[in-house]
Amino acid sequence: MLPVRNYGLDLLRILLCLTVVIFHYRGCKDCGGSVAVDGFFVLSGFLAVRSSGAESGGIGNYYRKKAWRLLPVMIVAWAIGNAILFFEGRPVPAWPGIKLLVIAPTLALAQMMENASVWFIGCIVAFLALFPWLRRCYGKKLFMWILAASVLFALVRSGMRPFAVNESGGLYYQVTFRLWQFLLGMWCASWNMERWKISWRWFWIGTGAAWLLASSMIRWRGIGALNYSFPGYVVSSGIFALCIASLWSVRLPSLSRPVLKWVGIGAGMTYALFLFHIPVKLGMDVMFRMMREVWKVDFREEEFPVLFWGIALCISSVLAYFIYQYVEVRWVGRKLKKELEARHDVPERAGENETEEIFRKR
Repeated sequence: MLPVRNYGLDLLRILLCLTVVIFHYRGCKDCGGSVAVDGFFVLSGFLAVRSSGAESGGIGNYYRKKAWRLLPVMIVAWAIGNAILFFEGRPVPAWPGIKLLVIAPTLALAQMMENASVWFIGCIVAFLALFPWLRRCYGKKLFMWILAASVLFALVRSGMRPFAVNESGGLYYQVTFRLWQFLLGMWCASWNMERWKISWRWFWIGTGAAWLLASSMIRWRGIGALNYSFPGYVVSSGIFALCIASLWSVRLPSLSRPVLKWVGIGAGMTYALFLFHIPVKLGMDVMFRMMREVWKVDFREEEFPVLFWGIALCISSVLAYFIYQYVEVRWVGRKLKKELEARHDVPERAGENETEEIFRKR
């Protein structure tokens, strides 16, 4: 039986995230890294099914865990949006009560993250919220009808808007494609790729890696333009679905525990990294503008773009690491672990190895 966690998928998740981050840092001028977003949605649907087999407690428990997983980091981002309002001295709308405390900094955060990141997070949260109900249809004919309907709806929408743009209509166009990509990821979790020859599975793994690499290197009007069309979404999504299912079904070379630990940390950091990479870039823009005005240092991003992206990526990674470790792991993770230990009658002073052994036996 294959494990629930697969470090190959962790590595793919890291590569997809870094591709999207660099894509945003380069301002979508030269690369077609938007295809990495296709991989994210297919992978999200796949992992939603795979991880659901290890969970118990019903829909209420599912929502509670997802809320603890997603909301604390969002609250940190919301707090940063509130701080930006304060330090920039922007006029706060004269809304009373809760609107003043919630809507104003939320709008500031949305403006800070830009539309692309906001709709991405919104789609992921919405699809994960729908997942328990979609899971009830999984493995039945109804699920395939839902998948087929979502594909046809995306096809109709592509005829109404042949190219996605960063405004409300374009984002709506995007959502129609992202839904069926999530459903495709769910469906490919049922594929028995173990029955395929190992050479074919490695072929699709290599094809997925080559597709991601090509999208990062070729100008966005090449692969990127294809990606913003219905045939492009179909091709890209199909490649990632076959790559992910194949990657799950092969036995990868063993890695040392320290390496596996850091691969897991890197995969866990992707949510925070995606949420904060654009605010960090905008913050650096402000910092360099102040340096030019106060210290007369004439440094511009267009003069040393790779250096600028590298500094922004390092700062974003450090910030994501600390948020992941101190918010997601040490605070949320320990809270959920204590609740799990209480439900399974694990002794309060049991060591980590004893706890894992008790859970394994149960």
